Amino acid sequence: MLIMFILAHMLVSCVQGEADEIKVKIKDHAKGKEEKIILYCRSGRRSAIAKKALEEIGYKNVLNAGAYEDLKKKEKKE
Repeated sequence: MLIMFILAHMLVSCVQGEADEIKVKIKDHAKGKEEKIILYCRSGRRSAIAKKALEEIGYKNVLNAGAYEDLKKKEKKE
């Protein structure tokens, strides 16, 4: 499983493994629980699970951007 996340509009890391692992790994990257975190993965399903996991531990500004291919299509339109 691969979940990518973006902090402050910059891709900083990826998380491989179970979605709950992001609860531990995000602490190495996010400055605080108010920082904007954008999650995406291949289909959008795992990033939705990761979003819920982060919100459970108090992260307030988490966005599930969905599937990577959808993000690429949006970027081409802009």
